[in-house]
Amino acid sequence: MACKEGEAYASAFPMNSKRFLKLSGYFSLFFGLFHVPFLFLGEEAARFFSAPPYVRAMIREHSPWLWLVVVVILGVFGLFGAYALSAAGVIRRRLPALRGALRVIACIYTLRGLVIIPQLVSLARYPAAVPLQTLVFSGVALMVGVFFWLGLREVDLASPEAVDGA
Repeated sequence: MACKEGEAYASAFPMNSKRFLKLSGYFSLFFGLFHVPFLFLGEEAARFFSAPPYVRAMIREHSPWLWLVVVVILGVFGLFGAYALSAAGVIRRRLPALRGALRVIACIYTLRGLVIIPQLVSLARYPAAVPLQTLVFSGVALMVGVFFWLGLREVDLASPEAVDGA
């Protein structure tokens, strides 16, 4: 008895795309929540985690705008997570333009992660120029981008009606 193409794919890759999408979604939600402690930890913690100078200035000055920045970050990463979890079936309601949104999110993570290439070049030339945590952040972003792309493979095999709710 011959197996279908999808069955062959599933047996060749035991971690199916729904898992990749779930991982992508949970990582995205974690990334958003990861920014909340900076409201309370202070400028040195923000510097360690490579926060931009304007964010460190807001922390130093106890600016109320910092709360808005964190809320926007939470919203963006929350939206990324919601789209991934919607495609994985964790959120039962299919979000609008699911495929397109997942592709855009995958591109954002992948492009952010590919920054690791010039970082590694800089590291090879000037060993103290790139902090280790910066390399880790780029590597994790690239990994999550790849997870989104792997999850999209299964979404692209599904019918448009099943995915986009059309």
